[in-house]
Amino acid sequence: MNDNNIGNAGCEAIASLLEDPNCNIHTIQIYSNNIGNEGAISLVNGLSNNNVLKELDLNDNPIDRSSAERPFFNLLCNASSINDTYLSNHTLEKVEVDRLNVWSFLQMNKCSNKSHVAIRKILLYHSDIDMEPFFGWDMDGEWTLKALPYVVAWFDKAWIAKACDLEEGRVAVFAQELERDRISRRALASIYKFAKAMPLRFVPADHVKADKKKQKRVN
Repeated sequence: MNDNNIGNAGCEAIASLLEDPNCNIHTIQIYSNNIGNEGAISLVNGLSNNNVLKELDLNDNPIDRSSAERPFFNLLCNASSINDTYLSNHTLEKVEVDRLNVWSFLQMNKCSNKSHVAIRKILLYHSDIDMEPFFGWDMDGEWTLKALPYVVAWFDKAWIAKACDLEEGRVAVFAQELERDRISRRALASIYKFAKAMPLRFVPADHVKADKKKQKRVN
């Protein structure tokens, strides 16, 4: 639909299609269509619950980057809460808007496992993850301890998930390395926080006395 002068009104119609749960549109090319900020935001709203569209081309339209960047940022990674981040759009892989800076999220979305994408975004934008819910399973801590492998496995997915099809260039590679380091540090910090909340269950071997009765109490 390039060069068709659909304008903002046309974007509202397209947004309605994107909101339809039966929508099966994977690519939209509407560059050079006299679309402004209002039309771009309509499309963002239409994509809030869409998990099908992968490419959106809005180049050569009078869209103000300073006004459109934040809505697209929130669409791809709403950092208001962990739940909002989890419910963000993890499908959109390519957005063509002049000088729009959301490249890192689009790269993350190229990972086929969307739960891994959500984990990476959560770890990037939430430095203090509440581990307390894991301690409500059992008053004696039995299920809390059993939860540890699941907690570690959840965070381990953050390392498994990798951005696909990296763009060439030192800046892109360097940015991804910084992102991985940030995710790794936060994952380890959260696991440590979980373990620290029950110190009596994590006693270093050299602190355990040989006395069998004492050892039973520690275990």
